[in-house]
Amino acid sequence: LMCGGAMGGVLGPAEGLYFDLAETYAKAGIGTVRVGYRKPNDLGMCMHDLAAAADLCTRSGATRFVTMGHSFGGAVALNAGIAFRDHCAGIVLLSTQSAGCEAAEQIGTTPLLLLHGDHDQILPHMASEMVRMLAGKGELVLLDGAGHLLTEAAAELRERLGQWIPSKLSDHADSGLPAPPS
Repeated sequence: LMCGGAMGGVLGPAEGLYFDLAETYAKAGIGTVRVGYRKPNDLGMCMHDLAAAADLCTRSGATRFVTMGHSFGGAVALNAGIAFRDHCAGIVLLSTQSAGCEAAEQIGTTPLLLLHGDHDQILPHMASEMVRMLAGKGELVLLDGAGHLLTEAAAELRERLGQWIPSKLSDHADSGLPAPPS
């Protein structure tokens, strides 16, 4: 489940990252949904939109999710990961804001990956560091020379996420956790 920033959008950062990952994952049999918000920049409404997308996926047979969000969408992805609990195989935050992430400690055992450009002039990488601190865990990767849209790290993001997300979905499938109710 892929979330855009405060302005909305479904292509993702890094020159269409979400679109490219969707194509890559489709070849591996992994479904993706890029969520377009009804009311961008409203955390509560955006959470409802993501929950509705997850419900639709569940009705189509999905049993586990990785949530991913850029900038404001990081707060949406984190809170959705908390709400989905055992059905969330991982949370990916790209150049995330820290506002709205105060409950990060509630992610429990869900893996957390934070990727942030070290030249971000919109949300400094300290925002991701704060979220990691609040969560009490997580892998924080600072992307050398990358700004807020992560364009400078486009290839690295595609490579890293092309491996990380499928591995977390696989690990979660092998965990013996129950499927969500139908």
